Amino acid sequence: MPVRTAEAGGGVKIDLGTYSVVCLEVKEHYFENSQYDEKDALRFELGVEDVLDEHGNEIVLVAFANDKLSPKSKFWSWIEAFGFKPIIGQDFDTDKLIGKRAFALIGAKERDGATFATIESLFPVAVVPTARPTAPEDGSPAFTA
Repeated sequence: MPVRTAEAGGGVKIDLGTYSVVCLEVKEHYFENSQYDEKDALRFELGVEDVLDEHGNEIVLVAFANDKLSPKSKFWSWIEAFGFKPIIGQDFDTDKLIGKRAFALIGAKERDGATFATIESLFPVAVVPTARPTAPEDGSPAFTA
């Protein structure tokens, strides 16, 4: 894991936009003095692919999701973004997410005079279908090698 130096004025510097990310780690996290009732969360470490920071280091973003797994939760949508379909009533092992890829929409949030990169949402890596050949005019099947 790359070593990071603490900086005044915010965390990781990255331009706003959509990036390919890979899930590096998911672990339990507990927020003390949380403004929300639920204080248990999941801490995601996501590596931004093919982008380096101003010092030439890999960029790793940290994001949190409530640990409740329900169809309307961020956790559920992130599991789907990494290519899995959760099933109500069944456990999901977060270790399955390690090494999986998704697209992340990166935004920014200001707090206490500092700007921080945020993950606004995750999207599945889409498979783009190739164009299908048209059938020959003589009615024979269109085969390609």
